Amino acid sequence: MLGTFRILLAILLLGAFAAVTGWDLDGSFYWDEAVYADLAQHPLRSDFYATSEAIFTRHPPLYPLLLNGLARLPFDLEVTARAAGIAFAVAGLALVFGALAGAGRRRTALAVLALGCANTLVQQYAQSASMYAPLLFFHALLAWGWTRRNAAAQVVGMVGGLYTNYLAVFAIAAVAVLDAIEHRRTGDRLWIRKYALVGLLYLPWLAFLLPGLWYHRSKFEGFFLHWNLWNVVATLGIGGVALLAIWVRATVSGGLGHLADRIRGTAQERLEIVALATQVFLLAGVLGGRPFLRYLAFTLPVTIAGLALVAQRLARNRMPLRPRRQALFLAGVLALTLVPNPEIVGVFPWSFSIHDPHDSIHHEDCREIAAVVGNAPVTVENVRSYFYYLRESRPDLAGDPFPWEDRGIHELAYDPTDLDETLEHAGQVDTPFVAFSLLGRGKDALLRALTLRGYEPVAWPGNSVVLALRKRHSRGNAPETGGQERWTARLPRDLAHVF
Repeated sequence: MLGTFRILLAILLLGAFAAVTGWDLDGSFYWDEAVYADLAQHPLRSDFYATSEAIFTRHPPLYPLLLNGLARLPFDLEVTARAAGIAFAVAGLALVFGALAGAGRRRTALAVLALGCANTLVQQYAQSASMYAPLLFFHALLAWGWTRRNAAAQVVGMVGGLYTNYLAVFAIAAVAVLDAIEHRRTGDRLWIRKYALVGLLYLPWLAFLLPGLWYHRSKFEGFFLHWNLWNVVATLGIGGVALLAIWVRATVSGGLGHLADRIRGTAQERLEIVALATQVFLLAGVLGGRPFLRYLAFTLPVTIAGLALVAQRLARNRMPLRPRRQALFLAGVLALTLVPNPEIVGVFPWSFSIHDPHDSIHHEDCREIAAVVGNAPVTVENVRSYFYYLRESRPDLAGDPFPWEDRGIHELAYDPTDLDETLEHAGQVDTPFVAFSLLGRGKDALLRALTLRGYEPVAWPGNSVVLALRKRHSRGNAPETGGQERWTARLPRDLAHVF
């Protein structure tokens, strides 16, 4: 029996996770969120890419269709879409907890649930209006179903994952290999029907699978392996990487026969194997690609469960240690996830562990920037989000495909942590305004830095700053983009004096 106390504690952990990630969900959509929100208005067609890429097959259709339904509710889409992501993440974490508890590891289940809820990468993509929280849920459902030999749950997890994101291919490939190893000498072919059913259910989208995967080849143009390896260490921790390496070595040295015996073993063994095998397959497939961190996020709760089980097995079989010392050993190994990333302690976004700041719902306030700048040409770091909110006041922009330079909307390509580079790039674009996020910098410190460089902010919308580039554009030398008389007349009154 799981026990009332442990169930209540699990509910409290999940409730705390939902409360923390559900705080302040009404901020502007960031880059990818804006793309998906645009798709919600007309699924499978995007105005946020060039006309030749308007038919949107680079990702499967399930998440845009979900957003299309959420957009019909009488609430802001920013809130409903992000709340749905939190619900998917909570359900996925609960499945991981249930898989461990069902395998007889009740204390470990609580520890893994706490680690999953506290993981800042999980928090970040749970509160994001993106497909990674639903993908986390379907991955957890697949792992839960495979652990408990529940074919229906496995099929739903596979089909749901494939219709959510192509990354599910790596998890399905890992599970298929494990199934083949388990049944290679039994002559049982019933398991093949499971994959035949998955293929049949995926048939409507199968024609788009290869073109969709082919599009993502551009993410492997360039050398990112060294940075991604650091991200793996920073995300899993030294302890996690060491445990994963120990598991891979033991699995390879044991051979297929030993692996098949363990697959046919207990639920605990099956959970450990499916958790770490899918992580190895995923790393083998995407370790050289970008953006890498979001590719890790959906597997983390299941992976943490697998790493915790490996640590327990080491303490029990290799040491061996008494039960209390086993618990201390497990706590010590898991504590190594804080090294070399001690800033993971805390709650996103108030802590700054390894994560992609551009995928933060607190990154840039494009709705407020659009309200401040009005019709004036502007250089922003997130053109798609800015255009999404500018359309609210500019109906004539509806259906206008990317890029939008002729509309006076330019992208700020720069290193956001380097203020000098930010201003240098902004000055190279012929627009009167530039807007960018504070990225954790305090307003007073940034104001001093800008003043020293001869710039004066004209507005602080939310978590961002709007500058008038008076160094390049004097009152009599404003840019011609769109015609000065066409945009100065629509400037907010408190900004009209700038030009």
